[in-house]
Amino acid sequence: IAPTLLPSLSPSIEPTTNPSALPSLAPSINPTIAPTLLPSLSPSLEPTLHPSINPSLEPTITPTILPSTSPSVVPSMGPSSSHSPSNYQAYAMITCATGSCTIVPTSLVVEASSLYGARCCSDVEITGFVKKDKNRCENIYSRSADSDGTCLQSLTYLKAKEACQYQGARLCTKEEYSSGCTRESKFDGCNVNREQVWTSTEYEHPSTMPSQVPSSKPSLSIEPSVAPSSYPSLHPSFTPSLTPSQVPST
Repeated sequence: IAPTLLPSLSPSIEPTTNPSALPSLAPSINPTIAPTLLPSLSPSLEPTLHPSINPSLEPTITPTILPSTSPSVVPSMGPSSSHSPSNYQAYAMITCATGSCTIVPTSLVVEASSLYGARCCSDVEITGFVKKDKNRCENIYSRSADSDGTCLQSLTYLKAKEACQYQGARLCTKEEYSSGCTRESKFDGCNVNREQVWTSTEYEHPSTMPSQVPSSKPSLSIEPSVAPSSYPSLHPSFTPSLTPSQVPST
């Protein structure tokens, strides 16, 4: 055992009571300049021998199942890109383009992927759009074609909506159709007056959690249904109607 090369200049105020069982054979070549400010409370059981030479540049493809207990305070500057369109809509309403349409029911909620014609409306004048010469149609300009002049026929709801938005317009509302303000003349050539077309009118979405028990006070309709229900009741009514319907379902 060799003596230290740099012995202390003054003795320790609190010398150890037990000498080291395994004293160093030689002093450190590169002793630390300053002690650590936050020393570990206990040494690692399996410390790494060498740091990683090639740390990962990308996050893991299979992240942890449990979320972090200490999430980042600042949000990411680069949000993830979603493959799901945010303007997706499963259902939309169609309605007769004019009063000349004899399809029953006049308006119907259908799957947005269905194919129907369309007509675009605008509250301001747009090139190619026609304004009907009626007092109630003062600010309604309409067109049944896209920006290239192609008739809006056999389109999904989203395609029809985009075709109108591209021209700075929108799909006509149910009320605009029924008022006759969007009726095209025989010179327009798209021939959708007697057809059902897409409308921008919102419909009441069905409940995703329907009640399990029927209402004790059901609504009393003064207008019976025109068509029979596609989902008839499995049990007869305990309180049948006293008088038959004036307009029975067909």
